[in-house]
Amino acid sequence: MENGESFQGECTGRGRYDVLPDMPFITHKLGTTYFCSRGKRSAGMPLVFCHGGPGGTHDSLQALLDLSKTRQVFLYDQIGGGRSTPLQNSNMKISTFVWELRTLVEKWNLNEFHLGGASWGATLALEYYLRCGKSQVRSLSLQSPYLSSSLWIADAKRLIKKLPKKTQKVIRYCEEISAFDAKVYKDAVSAYGKKHICRVTRPRRNIPNTHGEEVYNYMWGPSEFTVVGTLKKYERRPALSSVKIPVLYVCGEHDEATPESCRKFAARTPSAQIQVIPKASHIIGVENPSALKRCLTKFLQEVELT
Repeated sequence: MENGESFQGECTGRGRYDVLPDMPFITHKLGTTYFCSRGKRSAGMPLVFCHGGPGGTHDSLQALLDLSKTRQVFLYDQIGGGRSTPLQNSNMKISTFVWELRTLVEKWNLNEFHLGGASWGATLALEYYLRCGKSQVRSLSLQSPYLSSSLWIADAKRLIKKLPKKTQKVIRYCEEISAFDAKVYKDAVSAYGKKHICRVTRPRRNIPNTHGEEVYNYMWGPSEFTVVGTLKKYERRPALSSVKIPVLYVCGEHDEATPESCRKFAARTPSAQIQVIPKASHIIGVENPSALKRCLTKFLQEVELT
């Protein structure tokens, strides 16, 4: 998961391709979705990459626009977050985000493409493939994937046990009385994040994400390790055996989406490989964007040579 942190960067969808709208927004029945794209449709197949959250923005993935040297790259703010339209609670569900992605794919005129995502974005990428994308998606790149709530929480409990005893006690007590707004709880969440979400100082946020937290809290919960929302019973491990295209799993050495869990996912996936980024945790696009780009570039090139 990823709770909507963002950073400023340059990207635009304006006037790059004849097939795209002349503004970096796509209008649909639920409002508008902001997107950015870079590159031309050349030798490489296009890449669409989904950000984390739910309720996040694409900003921590902007380094992936560098892959546009060999292919067209699309990033976007999922509806409910960033520059895109806010969502009503009744639309805060997986099917909404799959529908939105399908609408974007049609507007971008993509017939065949690579699809990827980070954290919750990996959830969305997998769901799109399973529900409607089997004839379009050439490969899946799942970075720090959230594919099972029970496994995610089990991992979080193990990671929390490695925190100082005082921090563990704060988390346990505050969750017992639902004191999620308490400063000590927020400090404990921050301590967890510095070890397992982002281990470097993140750039200053200048792009607003006014409504993203509402989506995150409704679908997930008050922290990365506490799920009380609509995703509480989410489980997609059994479906991995039906994924017939190449899949790349990427995670950080210290990731809350742990290497152990990623290996379990890969073992269930017929054509999968896994890369663990040393010294990184969850938001690899900020911590070590070069390593993430190298992994993706190598994988996409291999897929296109087969």
